[in-house]
Amino acid sequence: MDHIDERLLLLLAQNSRASIKMLAADIGLSRTATTERLAKLKDSGTIEAFTIRRRPHPHARHSLLQITTIEPSCDLLHPWFATMPEIIRMQSLAGPVDILLEVVTIKEDTLHDLRETLLAHPAVQDIRVISVLKTHFAR
Repeated sequence: MDHIDERLLLLLAQNSRASIKMLAADIGLSRTATTERLAKLKDSGTIEAFTIRRRPHPHARHSLLQITTIEPSCDLLHPWFATMPEIIRMQSLAGPVDILLEVVTIKEDTLHDLRETLLAHPAVQDIRVISVLKTHFAR
């Protein structure tokens, strides 16, 4: 992967619906060469999917939940967390916190109810909720 591929990935991260013509003009290659580079990036797994980024609900609240478990149980909890639509990202961590969840809720009660539901699981020892005040950028 070279600097042209990196630029192509950056452009797609900003606008996954950009046309081949627009991408080719920006990276200074022909449409054919750009299409071939995209195919190689997809075939290699560098590009897993082309997605959209939805505009957030005007009252959406982003929170991070730091979860400490009784014993390592990320693989056990992963399928359960995946069923909860408010949880948009789960990461396993090294250190005193075992799991970091990124959560989006509309109502304060929903966050409280989610926290209580998670705490009721026998593998969950503690949860610390951190409210995100502002997202300056996301890639």
